[in-house]
Amino acid sequence: MGPELVLLAATVVSAGAAVAQGVQASNAAKANAKALEADAIATQQSARLQEQQSRRQTARLLATQRARFGKAGVTLQGTPLLVQDETAAEGELEARIIRFGGNVDATSLRNSAAVQRSEASALRTGGFLNAGQTLLAGADAGAFGSRGRTTAPTGPKTSRTASSRITLGTGSSFA
Repeated sequence: MGPELVLLAATVVSAGAAVAQGVQASNAAKANAKALEADAIATQQSARLQEQQSRRQTARLLATQRARFGKAGVTLQGTPLLVQDETAAEGELEARIIRFGGNVDATSLRNSAAVQRSEASALRTGGFLNAGQTLLAGADAGAFGSRGRTTAPTGPKTSRTASSRITLGTGSSFA
């Protein structure tokens, strides 16, 4: 097996490895995106459950207040009614804050998933670009290697003989 064939085989294997690495990294990023999407759904579901639990807790508190007012012989007018209204408003605010927090967290996770999907595409493309670069570098090395050179030529070769002289504008000359 000649050196050119070895170079060709190594180049092809390296290019294939670059493609495989890009595909593998892309697949990993896609899997991360799916996991983030699942986390977003779970986060929103958890927030909905917490919101419902908060509303039930507020309803229980309102019922307890009404029972205590009734036991004390107080009617739901004036201050007791204001206390009930304030309790209900605070409970609703807490429930909405829970929902909002869940939505914010879920949106953040979905945005991260979108970044991962974009990264997956870039990683796949990068793998193919690296493979192309490897193939071009191998072809370049093979072209110069087939002429007996390992680097690009730097210019014409010159040789000096005893009779060659360089003459300067001042009339001086050097051998």
